[in-house]
Amino acid sequence: MNRVFADANFWIARFNPKDPWHTSALAAQKQIGNARIVTNEVVLTEFLDHYSKQPKLVREQVAALVRQIRADHKINVLPQTPESFERGFALFGSRLDKEWGMSDCISMSDMTSQGLTQVLTWDDHFRQAQFEILMQPVQSN
Repeated sequence: MNRVFADANFWIARFNPKDPWHTSALAAQKQIGNARIVTNEVVLTEFLDHYSKQPKLVREQVAALVRQIRADHKINVLPQTPESFERGFALFGSRLDKEWGMSDCISMSDMTSQGLTQVLTWDDHFRQAQFEILMQPVQSN
C-alpha cells in the first residue's frame, strides 16, 4: 500500500476552509486516494500550536481533530522519541545552509527512516530535501 507523509501545513489547511491552501489540501487528499497517511507527534504539536491563540471553540475543534487522527487506524502517527530528535538534530546541523526548522528536520528524517518520498505539504523545504510535495497552488478563475 502506498504511504504519504502529512506535514502540519496539510492539517492546518485541511482544517480551515478559509486557509488559502484549503482547496489544495483537499485536492491532494483526493489525489492520494486510499494511500495510508503517516504523520508524527511533532507535526501534530505544530498544528495545535498554530491554533493556540484562537478562541476556545476553535481550540476544542483542533484538539478533537488530533484525537481523531490519533485514533484513526488508517493514519500512522509516529511518536516523538529521543532518537527521532537526534536524527532531526543531525539533519539540522548538517544543513545549516538551509532555513529548515527543527520540526521539518525531524519530519524529513522520519520520512527517510520510513522510506517515504511524498509529502502532503506546500512547504518548499521538503522539495529542497528531494521529497515530492503534493499540495500545489490552485488556479483561481
